[in-house]
Amino acid sequence: MNSRSLQDACQDLGLNANWLNIGWEDEILSAHSLLLSASDKNAEHYRWRLFKTALGEQQHFTSDNLERYFSIALSENDLPLRSSMLHELIVLADTPREYLLKAAPLGNRSVKQKADAILAQMKQEKY
Repeated sequence: MNSRSLQDACQDLGLNANWLNIGWEDEILSAHSLLLSASDKNAEHYRWRLFKTALGEQQHFTSDNLERYFSIALSENDLPLRSSMLHELIVLADTPREYLLKAAPLGNRSVKQKADAILAQMKQEKY
């Protein structure tokens, strides 16, 4: 794999170094090819597809890989996309409380409401 083409792909797609931590270099290059050839030039659409695909293919979430996905979401500059990413992460079964607390103020209102509802449910189940 040509590191220059990966660097170009990341730049054109608006991906930062956090994206490389999930080992999706081939998928990034593929998304870049689509971006270059498609009429849809909105890079955030391709970031969303990459994120959803990566998340969907993850079989088991450890604290390490959950942290990687949260890092991607939290570093997203597009607020609607960041909120969508955070929402997808907080509704995962067994998302730790610390991540819910971290996500709530950084997404849109619906992310905060969902995180607060999950936290309230966790609190009820504890008692």
